[in-house]
Amino acid sequence: MQNHSTHPLSIALAIFRLHPRGGLEDNCIRIAEELRARGHSVTVFVARDTPELTTNVVRITGIPHYFPNHRRMQLFARGLAKRIKSAGFDRTATFQTIPGFDFLFLADKIKNNVGTPWWKKLLPRFRIFAVLERAVFSPKSRTQVIGLSNEQMRPFRDLYNPDANRMRIAPPTLSRLKYRPESRNSDNKMAFRHAHGIPSDSDVWLALSLAPKTKGLDRTVEALSICQTAHLLIAGPAATDKSARKIRILAKQLKVEERVHWLGYLSGDTLLSAMAASDVLAHPARTEVTGAVILEAIINGLPVVATSHCGFAHHIIEAKAGEVIEEPISVEKYADTLRDVCRNGPKFSANGIAYGNSVILFDGVKTVCDWIEAGF
Repeated sequence: MQNHSTHPLSIALAIFRLHPRGGLEDNCIRIAEELRARGHSVTVFVARDTPELTTNVVRITGIPHYFPNHRRMQLFARGLAKRIKSAGFDRTATFQTIPGFDFLFLADKIKNNVGTPWWKKLLPRFRIFAVLERAVFSPKSRTQVIGLSNEQMRPFRDLYNPDANRMRIAPPTLSRLKYRPESRNSDNKMAFRHAHGIPSDSDVWLALSLAPKTKGLDRTVEALSICQTAHLLIAGPAATDKSARKIRILAKQLKVEERVHWLGYLSGDTLLSAMAASDVLAHPARTEVTGAVILEAIINGLPVVATSHCGFAHHIIEAKAGEVIEEPISVEKYADTLRDVCRNGPKFSANGIAYGNSVILFDGVKTVCDWIEAGF
């Protein structure tokens, strides 16, 4: 769809938070910016204070920060229902699974999973998220659902059997500004390694994760204990963050803490420098709806090892830019795969950079905005 709306629309977007700027938050901000660039009036509703943006941001109040996440999401949904209904927007889109919107940009996995243990279904967290999800996917709902991968959408189709006409898969939403393969050069590589005290001939693994357990960071640290000369760069949490505590303890137990380098949150040129210094992106996620970091690594010449659970794992195979491993994971096999990919790095790197010329990798945001404008 190429034609944009011929008249300005008032559009509401809803997302629980915009900071820190992870993948979901990045998509929301870029979609808001694209819609504004097309001449529309955009208001973003949030539940938390957020850094100043060019887009109009409105906070839904009355959500105590000390409440658990599921309760806060429930209150956010209620507050939104009142504000959205009274404002008379032309289009509404949510980035959380909340009913009452024209569109849902679905970046999450199914919550009301049929395989959930019975005792978990009794917990308030499960019940609240399941109620919100059922309301969005019920036959009475008119919400148009925009998913990110077939693997992600399949459980929703199997459980809810929604009208196929209100379900679509968006192309990858990668920003073309992130295609910077020229940054992968020996000068950047050596400068970064020197700054972090890493030998020039060591294999360097990069892990990108704000959720260490989910993304399998413990698996990579265990593999590091097998590969005695490799070093691990961790971008996302800082060493002092609460989420890093278990990984730091594990690294100390395995006597690899001196080869683990905590970089904190990276973006832009600093992230590209870390990629340039690395030989492989280690991403053995236990669950991953898409894995935008996989695409970002591939197109910038960084080979990838990831699990087949990642929605974007098929891009590794199509690009011939690394290896996909299957569950259950053997740490020994995972370590061997990382070594093999590092050994064949130049071939995988060249393949990934060539794959970055694919237009479809960068069309997602514009396509989603086309759909919002047209009402599907």
